[in-house]
Amino acid sequence: MNLDNKRGLFLQKSVIYIIIIIIFFAIFFAWVSSVGKGVRNYEKIYAKKIALIIDSAKPNTNVSVDVSKLYEIADKNKVERMSVVKIDNDNNIVSVRASEADAYTYKFFSDNDIVWNLDRKSGKLFLGVVEKNVA
Repeated sequence: MNLDNKRGLFLQKSVIYIIIIIIFFAIFFAWVSSVGKGVRNYEKIYAKKIALIIDSAKPNTNVSVDVSKLYEIADKNKVERMSVVKIDNDNNIVSVRASEADAYTYKFFSDNDIVWNLDRKSGKLFLGVVEKNVA
């Protein structure tokens, strides 16, 4: 009888360890697959690229940025195209969102106002740099 209890206890511990290992590898696999998709990397790259363009642009400059790759990723992740890129002139922030997660934000330093428009069909972001009116 005592031998059966030891076998049962050993079997219970083994099953618990196996379940814990399976859960660990499932979480690890989910993390690796999300990193492998690189959605967050694309958000970072485009946010920084747009902020650098804004910072280096002089007033009365018009620039277009191809964001079609972001649109492809956003379409796969069922994110509406008009919310992929946002520029906040009050806080000087560029926000890029191509997945269900929070948008990646990056600060720019330009004192100019940015007039921007996303063209859904061509996959272009049009930026216009306008001198800020100081009253």
